[in-house]
Amino acid sequence: MKNNFVANLAQSIIDLDIPQGEIKGNYFSNVQSTCDITRISSINDDAVENYWAHEMDAEYRPRICTLNNGISEVGPTKHRTIQNSNRNRDSAVADIVMATMRTPKEQWVMEQEETKKINSHNNSSTLRPFSNTYNQVKAITQPYRVMCKISESGGTRTRISLYPGSNPFYYSRFTTVPSTLQLIRLSVSNQPSTVWPSISSEVAVHPEQIVIVDPGSEFEFAPGIGLTVQDKGKLYLNGTVAKPIRLFGESTWRGLMIKPGGTLVLSHTIIEDASIGLWIDSEKVQLEKARISDSIVHAIEITAKAGADIDFGYSLIERAKGTGVGVDERKSSLTIRNIMIRDGWGSGIDFVSPTGDIHIVNVSVSNGSSYSIHIVEFPAFPLKSVSLRNVTVSDQTRGHAGVLITGGLVEQIDIDQSLFTRNTVPSLIIGVECRQRKSRTHLRNTTFRNNEDLVVHLDVGECGSASVIQNSFLENNKATGHGVLLLNAARKEKLPALPIVVEANEFSGNGGEYAAMLAMHGLSADNGTFRGNRVIVASVIVTSPYYRINANEFSNPFSVHDLDVRSNGSWKVEAIGNNWHTTDMTKAIRAPEGTVKLKADEVLTKPDIQLLPGNSQCAHLNYCSHVGNCQAGVCSCPVNRIGLDCSVVIGCPSNCSNNGVCDVMNKCVCYDGTIISSFFRK
Repeated sequence: MKNNFVANLAQSIIDLDIPQGEIKGNYFSNVQSTCDITRISSINDDAVENYWAHEMDAEYRPRICTLNNGISEVGPTKHRTIQNSNRNRDSAVADIVMATMRTPKEQWVMEQEETKKINSHNNSSTLRPFSNTYNQVKAITQPYRVMCKISESGGTRTRISLYPGSNPFYYSRFTTVPSTLQLIRLSVSNQPSTVWPSISSEVAVHPEQIVIVDPGSEFEFAPGIGLTVQDKGKLYLNGTVAKPIRLFGESTWRGLMIKPGGTLVLSHTIIEDASIGLWIDSEKVQLEKARISDSIVHAIEITAKAGADIDFGYSLIERAKGTGVGVDERKSSLTIRNIMIRDGWGSGIDFVSPTGDIHIVNVSVSNGSSYSIHIVEFPAFPLKSVSLRNVTVSDQTRGHAGVLITGGLVEQIDIDQSLFTRNTVPSLIIGVECRQRKSRTHLRNTTFRNNEDLVVHLDVGECGSASVIQNSFLENNKATGHGVLLLNAARKEKLPALPIVVEANEFSGNGGEYAAMLAMHGLSADNGTFRGNRVIVASVIVTSPYYRINANEFSNPFSVHDLDVRSNGSWKVEAIGNNWHTTDMTKAIRAPEGTVKLKADEVLTKPDIQLLPGNSQCAHLNYCSHVGNCQAGVCSCPVNRIGLDCSVVIGCPSNCSNNGVCDVMNKCVCYDGTIISSFFRK
């Protein structure tokens, strides 16, 4: 007595295993539950003075269920049992009236017999109309479809469809089978037969309607058809781990759409083969453990009217043929959290025009293509900040890069506590082209392991600072010659120096050309630090005098050098307090004579900008390998060289001395009768 039962998720709020009791003065408001009271009989006289709350529905009746039977409704003077049955309506009413005259035991026995009969007919897979304020969809043994009766007489086929709306039935006659019924499976018989094609008309949850779908329910949709929750409509998909809800189609169907003002509460639901699996156009969306498979355009589309913080409740997107999560043009910030995306053929998360503050939290993208996460700023919609926290990008072997973030107005970029592993495309690219305001880029507490290609490329532009602190770069580029970390800055004239800090990182077991390449150029370049790092196996390359290489631990028995200073001889770099792998400085350091300051009392002079060669702006590209020309920080290579730094030779020496041809591997194939030595004639 006098209890409040509010917003519970259990299938039944109260279970009674006695014929009669006293349920009095209680408050029930549990729209996601199937039953408020479940008992062995349908006698409800002992449930009095209770408040059966339901929004916007004065005619709502309490949901009192009997075991293995339907929902009972308590009217002003009568008891009525709603059952999915094909019995004649008048006889059903008569049976219920008679039931009130039986003892509880007799009624219970009668209901068990009736349940057996009803269950034998309950395989009907016709989707019942959403004609009331409160609607419940029970799980059945077959997917919900549209009922069609096929009559052979006169060659006429009659289609009887159940649509959501005010009328329980809608009849249409066709002289031929329409295109929406192409999936009909006709039985071979001279007698009229009933078949069950896919749902061939749009299903909608209308304003002020509530639809609750029980665990285990399945819906099969025809091509182009979908399920829409309209403004002020509410849809609860109450799947469970053992009995998920399934929405699918044999061909591409439209998907599940939540319009502005609509409410979706979804748990343990599978959405398969939709054009757009889930279209979020409302702030009132709550998700838990959804699985969206084999979508065509987007698995999930987020519109401008979706909420600012979308928690996907550890849902899974798999085998998306387009984008995993597509974000439309918005004018507000967005947070995406708790989702896994795998085996896709497009980008994992892609923004049309990101703006404001973008936060991505607890997200995993594996075996993706194009980009795992793609955030590119457009001037009309300036970014304020981008944050990736606890993000995993793994096993990407296709496309362009794992994470790409670029912008001209973005003020701050943070990558924190994330993992990049087993990628064979660049794992992380950040490009800031700031010109109007200062920008800060932070890479912290992140692990890069077993990746190939250039692992991390940070370019902070003219007015950006960067901090790369306490990260792990482990066993990358075992099979390729690329580097691990490339950091570049191009300082603007008269702009105060901004710090570039690489500190307390571990570079261990990496192959390739370098563990880190540090570049900085411009009229106001200064204030770069590489400090307190542990570098094992690969070298550190410095192409600028504006970095201090101090207090690091080098242990590179398999590398030619610990430190490679690529100076043209006009400038020096500071390298004080480091532990080198050898006491022989000619082996520890590769540099032009007199260009490395090893003692604190040594005077270090900065170069005269006017004396720097024309290729100084390509110092981060090894001065275009001294064969190309630098143009605004980009190498222009001669005809026989390619690559960002003109380091890759194409063609064969001396054109194979005109006595052979050059194959695709840049090797000479001799003409008959020509010996190899002739290739090297002077």
